[in-house]
Amino acid sequence: MDPGEHDPEPVLRRRVEFPEEFKEQIRQVIIEEESKAKRPKSYVLAFLEAGVWVAIASLIIIYTDFFEEVQTSPYINRFYFNLGLFFISAFSAIGAYAIVWLSWIKGDENWERVPSLLFPTAAFCILAGLICTTIGLWSLWSWLSPFIVFFVMMGFCMPLSVV
Repeated sequence: MDPGEHDPEPVLRRRVEFPEEFKEQIRQVIIEEESKAKRPKSYVLAFLEAGVWVAIASLIIIYTDFFEEVQTSPYINRFYFNLGLFFISAFSAIGAYAIVWLSWIKGDENWERVPSLLFPTAAFCILAGLICTTIGLWSLWSWLSPFIVFFVMMGFCMPLSVV
């Protein structure tokens, strides 16, 4: 083929027609898969998962004397710790709005139609809360602070996801 010549038009294959029985089987498989995807997660597994997170958080709180240390330790950077508590409180308020007001009172289970800034704001609040409380507790537990804060926060959040 010379450099100035173009490839001939591609030859299209003849379309294959499937029998109606096969098309019906495919439709049934698609319907079954869609119904499986729409099924909610088993409540037993959800409660079990939440229980494991609460148990881990409880063990950490007991082992580290978390509440006593938070109240009395002079090593805590109070500004960052209180700022983190503020962000965690804002996250909790957003979660309460979504669960109580939208789901229970208005009966709207489809949260995709809620105001567009609700969930990005919640994500920002929880991340800022985790970072600020970790900075606030760093001088107390040093490198264990991110793990302690993460597990305590998951023990707080996971039971709310079961609701």
